[in-house]
Amino acid sequence: MPRRFDPTRALATPRSVLALIGPDPRVIADDVWAKLLWAGLNVEAGDLPGNASGPCYPIELIRAITLACLFAGQRSDEIARLRVGCIRWQHDGLPIPGDSDEVLVQYTVCLLDIPTHKTGTAFTKPVDPLLGKAIEAWQAVRPDQPPMLDRKTGEHANFLFALRARHVGKSYINATIIPSLCGKAGAAAAGEPWQYYDLGHGYCTYPFFEQCPHRMACARCDFYTPKNTSKGQLLEAKDNLQRMLANVPLTDDERAAVDDGQNALDQLLARLVDVPTPAGATPREIGIPATATLLPIVAVNHDNRDRLDK
Repeated sequence: MPRRFDPTRALATPRSVLALIGPDPRVIADDVWAKLLWAGLNVEAGDLPGNASGPCYPIELIRAITLACLFAGQRSDEIARLRVGCIRWQHDGLPIPGDSDEVLVQYTVCLLDIPTHKTGTAFTKPVDPLLGKAIEAWQAVRPDQPPMLDRKTGEHANFLFALRARHVGKSYINATIIPSLCGKAGAAAAGEPWQYYDLGHGYCTYPFFEQCPHRMACARCDFYTPKNTSKGQLLEAKDNLQRMLANVPLTDDERAAVDDGQNALDQLLARLVDVPTPAGATPREIGIPATATLLPIVAVNHDNRDRLDK
């Protein structure tokens, strides 16, 4: 009698269950994404695994592929298949060289050529100039490599991320770059504030300080650390305390406070008394005094690119 019971069929996982198994993408919280950006912008060779002689790839390649992961907004397969010369620069619709000294970077558009992918054909998209500069830095030192087969299109191409006649695959991005970024971001933060904005009288630990409605006159919410406390004194003594400038566009009320002084500031405080702080409570609930110290202004420009001391 022939065997009719097939275990591979009878005990197979139902298709309805298999359909539920797969990637589970989720929205990354703003503060976590900010830490990942910090980790990517400050990535060093020692942050990635290597061998006795150092990392597996040059630091220029590591930085370029890391910023591509953060700023390109593409799948790992599409990043790994980028071509040499995929970066182009434009100004007023006209192409310009990437190293041009005639046009400032903020007035140029950096374009990235994306190869054919699983949902469509090749296309071009604007990206952050930081990515363009990183890719050009890698191209400047990239040794000549032979054309390699693109399994997606079946053509031979000059892959941007290639070394020693081998293509850097998407597995390096998923298994090395991304975990290393997560590790560096976690080591930099470990659940504690990782960035401090010097307000003169204290420090603000809110990661998106430029979006806070109380940035001009701090309401002293839970993100605020006074300088006269032990924690504030420890921060003051930190050797690596960041002292930079933050570009913050001023509202009309904030600009009036800068131009007109304390009276305009008092009016601004009155309008913000019931506006929630990043910690959730309003200044009225916190019980701040009627006036507050104005955040020091380094310069006020009329092109909405105001600079505040960070």
